[in-house]
Amino acid sequence: MDTSRTYCNEPWKTVHFDEAGRVGPCCTFRGHREETFTNFQEYWASDWLKDVRNKMILGESVPGCQQCAIKEQRGERSQRIEKNEKYGIIFNEEIKEIHMSFGNICNKSCNICRPMRSQLIAKEYKQFPADNLFIQDKLSQRGVDKALDGTIGKMYWEKIDNYIEALESAETVTFDGGEPTIVKQFDVCLDYMIENNLTDKKINVSTNGSVTREQLEKLSKFKFVSFHLSIDGVDKLYDLVRTPQNWEWFCKQNNMIREYDIYITYACVAHVFNVHNLRDCLDYFMSEGGDFYFSALNGHKHLGVDLVPDGIIDCAISDLQRADFNYSERQARNLMNLVDHLNNMKRINNPNNRELFRAYLPQQELIKKMNFQDYIPWDLKNV
Repeated sequence: MDTSRTYCNEPWKTVHFDEAGRVGPCCTFRGHREETFTNFQEYWASDWLKDVRNKMILGESVPGCQQCAIKEQRGERSQRIEKNEKYGIIFNEEIKEIHMSFGNICNKSCNICRPMRSQLIAKEYKQFPADNLFIQDKLSQRGVDKALDGTIGKMYWEKIDNYIEALESAETVTFDGGEPTIVKQFDVCLDYMIENNLTDKKINVSTNGSVTREQLEKLSKFKFVSFHLSIDGVDKLYDLVRTPQNWEWFCKQNNMIREYDIYITYACVAHVFNVHNLRDCLDYFMSEGGDFYFSALNGHKHLGVDLVPDGIIDCAISDLQRADFNYSERQARNLMNLVDHLNNMKRINNPNNRELFRAYLPQQELIKKMNFQDYIPWDLKNV
């Protein structure tokens, strides 16, 4: 049997708590998650998870794994491929990583984000007219209603005992959000591990940089700490794509983080507003001496690279290919994947995506009180 297009080692080694505290295989899984499990051990031994594993072994597609499938259909590298290359084919059911997404509490309303990851985005969605094409499309998607009514923002804390219990079960603990560093359970988990001599674990934090010095001091007690530091634009563009903080704020936070022994990966998602800035991002990442990771936008049809004029995409590709840095093998492969993604987006001509963007942009400018065109060197009205 051919499992090369369906197998992923995540269900054999990872437990992921989503923004509502529900457990599942990984952070990119978008399918149904059972809400009847009272703890993560029930999930790990469940028929639901066995069914996911069996489908992968039998070469059957798994509902919920479409994000990776879409990327692979375009000839791009997915998280599934990268995890399989890193950890290999696994059939031994042993928890290696606990991945915790702490609700949707966040201090940013980044344009590429969604209500399930930021309550500020949820507040913005509420300001759209009910007959707006963009908001009608979004309200039809899974989980948006719970994000808008505040349910998600409450559910994760109710299950904190389950989170705490899971901490002892893995070699690696990944914290996600929302913004994990601004919610109290992040400190609760760190304090618990420190007090119970669990500092031999690897700690990964997906963050926008809002960490405090007190938290950095706590993290310094662990064997290995890495930050997946989201940025998506440098200099003036940061003020647009990562509102409400500005570039000066980010640089200050970044400098403080670099005082500590933390492995930094600067994370940038390519989308309609930052294609022209991708080379500047690369230059900044390399000048800072950290690692970098470019990824493709998932799910937001109204902000895809396909909406950018081909000439702008071509210039971005050329600028990236002319960059002369001493890349690691992984970095070189990641850049190739970014270029492949940019080229693939030129082949897409979806009128619906353009209509969604046209419905989104003027309302979003009113909400944020910003003229997006001031930050973009091509005519947004021609999308």
